[in-house]
Amino acid sequence: MNMQIKKEEVRDAILKNAENEFYINGFEKASIRKIVKASGTTIGNFYNYFVSKEGLFDQVVGEEYYNFKYILQNHDQLVKPDYLWQVSNPSEWKKVLSEFIPGFFPVLGNKFVILIECSKGTKYEQARSILIDLIDEHFIEHIKTFSPKYEMVDIGKVLAEQALNGIVAIIRKYHNDEYKKNNMIVEYLLFFFIGTMGLLSEF
Repeated sequence: MNMQIKKEEVRDAILKNAENEFYINGFEKASIRKIVKASGTTIGNFYNYFVSKEGLFDQVVGEEYYNFKYILQNHDQLVKPDYLWQVSNPSEWKKVLSEFIPGFFPVLGNKFVILIECSKGTKYEQARSILIDLIDEHFIEHIKTFSPKYEMVDIGKVLAEQALNGIVAIIRKYHNDEYKKNNMIVEYLLFFFIGTMGLLSEF
């Protein structure tokens, strides 16, 4: 029993320190030596837990990636705020978004930043482009549903990229203040939603 607890503690320590190393240096420049030293173990023992640096990276961000994709692809099953497209009161938008957006909070942390900005050289290096495409698809889907005459749908890609950039910047700046980070994300996304309504001449 004690050996099992010790093994779990070592594994958890490696994962924690790997997250910090990947966050600071990115996958390509991350050092396994630094990770194992900070974890109080050895290179040899590291391979008892992870097959490679790539395998370690996968353990750090893999769940984050698939959870975020799932939320984007199934958001209509989680909550249905579509009626907001018929509402031109920003206060109503803010109220509903404040309830809806927290569903994303569990996957909007340091691991998300690692996935988006620090995954070059891994199987996740296209994650940024994939997520931008998914956001763009949802933008176009809503535009076609609620404003089929709107023609400038290509702007969706630009908006998706800027939205992602802003979220990453907020996470980096407020990573030690969960409350402020979450509220900033709500305000930021509210800005984008209301801006979209402006494009559709709803305001």
